[in-house]
Amino acid sequence: MSADLCQGQRAPIWLFDLDNTLHDASKAVFWRLNRSMTDYIVQHLGLAHADADRLRMHYWRRYGATLLGLEKHHGIRASHFLAQTHTLPGL
Repeated sequence: MSADLCQGQRAPIWLFDLDNTLHDASKAVFWRLNRSMTDYIVQHLGLAHADADRLRMHYWRRYGATLLGLEKHHGIRASHFLAQTHTLPGL
């Protein structure tokens, strides 16, 4: 056991989200996630729906994830964003 773990430090946890592993990667799921992310941007950045959807797509294309752009440019906390947008009841 490493000295860090002995002093009460936690080891890092790595989580890989592979398509169809943690949730069904069907179009129905992504549509729901995209809609909830756009709605989040509308609510938290005060944009019109069409502008929020364009911003979501812009960050996804530029950074590979909408969240990265929201963190970098708007100070959005990942934990809050994910808790609000990635709820998938029934999965």
